[in-house]
Amino acid sequence: MSSEQTVEINMKMLFKSKLSIESYCILLWLVRSHKDMIESYVKSYGKVDMFRFEELVKLGYIEIIDKNNLTFDNIRVTEAGIEVIGIEKLDHVRMFKELKEVYPKKGGLRGLHTDLARCQKIYKELITSEEMHKKILNCIRLHVKQTKQAGKMEFLQALPAFLHQRNYEQYLDDIGDNDDEVSSDVRVNIDGI
Repeated sequence: MSSEQTVEINMKMLFKSKLSIESYCILLWLVRSHKDMIESYVKSYGKVDMFRFEELVKLGYIEIIDKNNLTFDNIRVTEAGIEVIGIEKLDHVRMFKELKEVYPKKGGLRGLHTDLARCQKIYKELITSEEMHKKILNCIRLHVKQTKQAGKMEFLQALPAFLHQRNYEQYLDDIGDNDDEVSSDVRVNIDGI
């Protein structure tokens, strides 16, 4: 995975919130529990100015639990903060558990659930909404179904490679937007026909 990260900013919410882009990004990372993004920011640009946190507290977007120990774990995002970002607070632990339940544990004789810590990190970065999580699960279901029908289960990628290469994306057009599961009448498209 490259060190470059993409941040989607809802400009309407940014202007409505009256936050600077820096404060908005900090709030976004807090809402999405992206501790690694805040750490990368600090490594690249130095400590975040305390003014940013004071601004977020003053506007009611965050609460600082222990003002003497300003760490990621001592900051709580309020409902107003989540609303400003315009996304739901995601349950990454539950989502990753569901991903592991859907992705096969074995491909032939090989174990596919390798390097789960890396997988969890990659998946957390991929997921921006509950809808995206459901789409990825549906893509995996379709991928596995097609692989089984072709008799090629032993060629399934290990989960870290599948996520890192974003191989689910090739199935996005083949799944319905609101389907909770891939239906059995999904047209199997093999060899581009």
